[in-house]
Amino acid sequence: MLRALEGRSPFRLGSKRPAPALRLPAPPAGAENVAAMVKRVRTALLSLLILWLWACGVDSEGVTQVALDPAQTRVYQTACATCHARPGIGAPLTGIDEDWRERRKKGMDGLLVSTVNGFRGMPPLGTCGLCSEKDFRALIQFMAGVP
Repeated sequence: MLRALEGRSPFRLGSKRPAPALRLPAPPAGAENVAAMVKRVRTALLSLLILWLWACGVDSEGVTQVALDPAQTRVYQTACATCHARPGIGAPLTGIDEDWRERRKKGMDGLLVSTVNGFRGMPPLGTCGLCSEKDFRALIQFMAGVP
């Protein structure tokens, strides 16, 4: 059998010739590219860590979050998270005490009025025209930690 394979192989069995080296493309030159890549990797890892901690229910900022039922979770993911899970756009981030501290002073009813009527950049009903008052109260409690 070895003799049958011998004719098909580009290398002869028992040959002292080394295997061809694997050639990889050269990395782009410049420290800027390497620094940018390191920054992207760090950002991605930090984002994954934050998501993992959030998914595990670890609350690093002191806001008491409540569990949402599956329908409310879908509403949060499709309507609320669009703004309240994206830093830098002006909406208070879900579960971040610092972002909600002043707003919580309005109380649940005040936050509910702001949600229904719209507030600053937030549209009326927070883009959830099908939500009930119960849904809004649960979502506000989940995001802001209002008792």
